[in-house]
Amino acid sequence: MFVGVSSGYDRLAKYKAKVRVFQGTGASPDYTAPVVQHMLNEMYRKAQVAFNEQATYGTMVSSYLGVSGISVVGRGGYQAFASQMYRLTRTQTGESLRMEVAAILAAWVARGLVQGILEGIRSDIFGVSAPTPP
Repeated sequence: MFVGVSSGYDRLAKYKAKVRVFQGTGASPDYTAPVVQHMLNEMYRKAQVAFNEQATYGTMVSSYLGVSGISVVGRGGYQAFASQMYRLTRTQTGESLRMEVAAILAAWVARGLVQGILEGIRSDIFGVSAPTPP
């Protein structure tokens, strides 16, 4: 069930709680805990940036869908498409990104979503253009 966009702060608090469970679980003397303690601030900073960025994209997609006239009930698929787009933009670039996005766009169109709105999310929100034809 899609519950909406959660804030980056809420997600960071849950992430910190998960990390806290595993701190100091090794046998004494344990070198893992001091290393993790040293790295925690950087881990939390990176997580906070990613959580805020993802929440921002989710909010932008939600407002775009509202302007496009998509009902609240029908937004789940578009949000899932946007999540896949976000993952791809973080892991790929260039023509391979455009080709992967074209593939997931075709998959979501086959699932019944409107191609024009998916293309709008792709280009207007994520700034990815269509792949160049061969």
